[in-house]
Amino acid sequence: MSSIAELKKDFQRLLKSGNLAHGYILFGHGSEENRLDFVKEFVNHLETGKWEIGERTLSDSFITDARIEGGIDLVRSASKFLWQKPALSPKRTLIIDYADLLTVPAQNAILKIAEEPPQSALILLLVKHPEVLLPPLRSRFQSIYIHGGAKIKAPDSKIAKQFLKATPAKRRELLRSIIDDEKELENFIAAMIAILHKDKMENWPVLKELLSRWTSIRQFNVNKILQLEAAFLNI
Repeated sequence: MSSIAELKKDFQRLLKSGNLAHGYILFGHGSEENRLDFVKEFVNHLETGKWEIGERTLSDSFITDARIEGGIDLVRSASKFLWQKPALSPKRTLIIDYADLLTVPAQNAILKIAEEPPQSALILLLVKHPEVLLPPLRSRFQSIYIHGGAKIKAPDSKIAKQFLKATPAKRRELLRSIIDDEKELENFIAAMIAILHKDKMENWPVLKELLSRWTSIRQFNVNKILQLEAAFLNI
């Protein structure tokens, strides 16, 4: 889990060392405005050297919103942009906000770019739930969970901590108390992700399983409690 301040330091370090990856998925519950502001500041820094949201239009960044246009035509235009050499920046950066709303053909088109990216290309996908993206696409990008800034409500965080310490029977009881409240359930999942990300290397298998099960819950008519119990089986 990263705050915006921590993310800024990480990207400064990656830029300085030349280890910036070709693509990142930035996600997190309640972080929509913060992460968009961050990437705007970041691309302005790439082009002007200043960590701020610039007033002028940048030459080497392409920012779009999948809520407005999320189809294959968007990616075709973006591909042409990425294959051009940067004019003022070390990178040509494509930023897609709400990328979890991209159509499947559009996601496949981005995957094709990510498989053999132009040397100077950088793709930033901003999403709320990365598990909605196609698994092959997710595997080509580094995922970063961003804390939204506002604290998770105390009851949600308390339930998550209780859940981790509870017996299987008590865990089922806790899940039943929130399973039919969509907002409460999303807050619980967000709290669990935040807790697990404190040691993401050790907890990565659980995180991966949780995201997979959460995808099934959101997309299909499945038993939510059984899915979540399976997700947390190994913790």
